[in-house]
Amino acid sequence: MIKLCEFKLSASGKTFAYVYLLLFLVFIYAECLFAFQPGTISGSVTDKQSGEPIPGVHVYLSQTTIGSVSADDGTFSFDTKLDGQYMLVFSFIGYKTHMISVQLGGGGTIIFDIELEPEAIQMEAIEVRASNREWQQNFDEFRRHFLGSTQFSADTKIINPWIVDIERDEDGNLVASSFLPLYITNKALGYELHIDLVEFKWNRSGISGFYTYYSRFREMEPENNRQQRDWIRNRTEAYRGSFSHFLQSLYDNNLSKNRFETVFQNTTQRTQIERLTMLDMRRLAGYSPASGAETGEKLMGFRLHQPVDVLYRRRTQHGDSGTRSRLVPMNQSGIFMITENGQLYDPFSLRIDGAWSFERVANLLPDDYQND
Repeated sequence: MIKLCEFKLSASGKTFAYVYLLLFLVFIYAECLFAFQPGTISGSVTDKQSGEPIPGVHVYLSQTTIGSVSADDGTFSFDTKLDGQYMLVFSFIGYKTHMISVQLGGGGTIIFDIELEPEAIQMEAIEVRASNREWQQNFDEFRRHFLGSTQFSADTKIINPWIVDIERDEDGNLVASSFLPLYITNKALGYELHIDLVEFKWNRSGISGFYTYYSRFREMEPENNRQQRDWIRNRTEAYRGSFSHFLQSLYDNNLSKNRFETVFQNTTQRTQIERLTMLDMRRLAGYSPASGAETGEKLMGFRLHQPVDVLYRRRTQHGDSGTRSRLVPMNQSGIFMITENGQLYDPFSLRIDGAWSFERVANLLPDDYQND
């Protein structure tokens, strides 16, 4: 998953926020290949210079719990039932992270034989950071922006903070990167995260910035039944009312059932998001943002003629409460498409403001999370 976040102050002095969700961003250096599933993804990983196999490489579908680790002979294999477009990531200490965009669906097997390019690690810099006061202050700010400030943030920890390289650029902006994966534990939701941080930048005022990363989830083992119940409850709370929940509800035509309401900006006057017909979808075959991709029956298209607000009514033990978020179309047509598993097909087609923009890493759920 890749996420860009930005925060600004309005003329009235009130703070609002917006986030570009880049769920499937395909970098120009990533290879776009197609896999079929349910099925198997397998292959091998070797050193680009020596040709030797590399054991211990993390191979995973970003923003999911699905992946594997290469064996002693460099081979890997895992099954998946996912459907849609995902980024397959190859990550290992001492090598540049490698990404391949894959389209999952249909069943079958695909093989990837990957060569990783070695990358030098500056270990001496790591030893200095732990006792560096300026670095600690910068890291505290990085953590706040990266993990967020929700009810789950306090129980979310970066296990290896010393590997984060943080500094201020000439304009005073906070810039962070990491040449090793970040390991994060979220004891509120019961996940361990392997995160390959691509880029992080936040301006000196602290009200705008962006970050990009790839992530793999692993479910933690509960200490007891009570903790398992707490995780299930918290995951449900994190999902309900989230942007992912909204997209799935819109796809399934269940907005009202799931307590969502679309209204005109800054009002409670109801409006609707136009749902495209199959005839419209066929006409839009050439619109598809992924070069060479075809508009299939599992995609659902929608059109926004202007930004709309999304209200969510949350039930709590103390009564009902509500949140307001905003959808802003990012292309002239106002068209966006949603996959069957509730993901934006074109990550650049929408921008979100308001409550959803405050959902950071501490609130992340894997794309293969099932809310029963």
